[in-house]
Amino acid sequence: MLKKTPEQMSKYWTRMMFTGKAQPPRTVKSEELKAALLQKSGSIGYMDSSKLDGSLKVITLVPDK
Repeated sequence: MLKKTPEQMSKYWTRMMFTGKAQPPRTVKSEELKAALLQKSGSIGYMDSSKLDGSLKVITLVPDK
């Protein structure tokens, strides 16, 4: 999934929704992401590492290209 273009991701989610197999993840504005992650246990999100502090558990870091 990480190497797909935005167009490929859009097609993937369109197909998944049409077949009833899945819904795309909820989109949250970057400034609201940390609060949303802290609010719901088990949530996963992607954010800039400069915004991290000790309040969130980091699963993995994706290096810049």
